[in-house]
Amino acid sequence: MVRRITAFLGAGLIVFLLPSSARGQEKPFQIALLGPPLQLVSDVESINGLRVNLLYGVNRNVAGFDVGVINRVDQDLAGVQIGLVGFTDRHGKWWQANAINFTREEFT
Repeated sequence: MVRRITAFLGAGLIVFLLPSSARGQEKPFQIALLGPPLQLVSDVESINGLRVNLLYGVNRNVAGFDVGVINRVDQDLAGVQIGLVGFTDRHGKWWQANAINFTREEFT
């Protein structure tokens, strides 16, 4: 079990250290309480690093770690997503470990 957790954290660290793609302006950290009105970074911006959603959080793209109760990504997820419910509206890559997962297009 410890080896699995270490492997997943290592994979997320690799994603965090990789150069970001040209998806627009990205922020390294996000903390959200309840969606767009109560989150640090606007929902139209992307996160490349760590996103913590205390209840519900939404951003355009997320690369890195995405942890929370309800996690929503409007476009692409590249990293590790852990929570109760996870929504990815376009593509997901790596690992999505929520009790309930929704990926609109494709998850690899």
